[in-house]
Amino acid sequence: MPVTVTTLYNHRVDGMARATYERQVDLTVLGMIFARCTSTVSVDRADIVRAIEERGVAIGQLFRLYNILPSFELLDAGHVGRNGEGAAPIMSDEFGASDPFLKVSKRFWRDYTLEGEGVECRIHEDIRSDLFELRAPGSEGTDGAGPGPSLGDIMAPAATFSRLPPGFTPMQRLLLTANGNVERILSSYYNQPVQLLVMLNHRRDGAVYDRQVTLILDNRQLMIAKSTCFVTDPHWLAVMDQERLSVGALFRRFNALPTFTLHSAGKVPGGFWRQYQLKGDGVVCEINETFDDSAFELDMDYAHPTPNGAYGI
Repeated sequence: MPVTVTTLYNHRVDGMARATYERQVDLTVLGMIFARCTSTVSVDRADIVRAIEERGVAIGQLFRLYNILPSFELLDAGHVGRNGEGAAPIMSDEFGASDPFLKVSKRFWRDYTLEGEGVECRIHEDIRSDLFELRAPGSEGTDGAGPGPSLGDIMAPAATFSRLPPGFTPMQRLLLTANGNVERILSSYYNQPVQLLVMLNHRRDGAVYDRQVTLILDNRQLMIAKSTCFVTDPHWLAVMDQERLSVGALFRRFNALPTFTLHSAGKVPGGFWRQYQLKGDGVVCEINETFDDSAFELDMDYAHPTPNGAYGI
């Protein structure tokens, strides 16, 4: 189902050295608010400030508009108890005691940053704990409007929502629409690093590369990916050869935010697959990924504590 974004406030903060904006949005699915996101966005590029204030560009679309691939850092995370314990002080009281989201008894939260080329965002997200249990009668397969401008899915060229054929489970849909973060999703689910093994990395004549990798956890193969990448910019090709970078590392090397296009998805015995494209200024990658049906069902204790005994970040 589509996720919609409702802006609660969005204003510039006066008296700051950099152009600074504060905004808060609610994220809604199936007619229910499932998250509230409060962000402070600082900008030190004059062209971006003009885009915001003169052209009306939404703050959340800056990374896509200027093709900036930001770095992500998770700062903290925790739980909100029944009486509000653990809630961050920046939670809005705009609705007061009638606020439906704050009435949700159990929530969790995270603080993180997104930074890149003159844009710095510090974001607090408060999320209801029963997010993946929400249901609405007759909602399966219902069309809906796409999201509004947000900080929600910076990888998407336009809208976050991608319609999939029927027959996939919710967890399978999570992987089929992931745009560049499959490894993070699986390692976060099991709370363990997932090993990426390069099985093939071959350059054909010209600037075409064939690459095959697999994701392994506890000696089990979770996914295998085959990609053909066409390097279209001579400068990108020179850097790739000189620094011996993988094709995927090129996006980070140039801080270029690729667009994601899902071509198709389907099932095979014992698994499911997708075909999609990642496209940047200097490279186009056509990728085919096949996932094991048990990618989320390994029989193991995935809530391992870290060496210091904490389930921390």
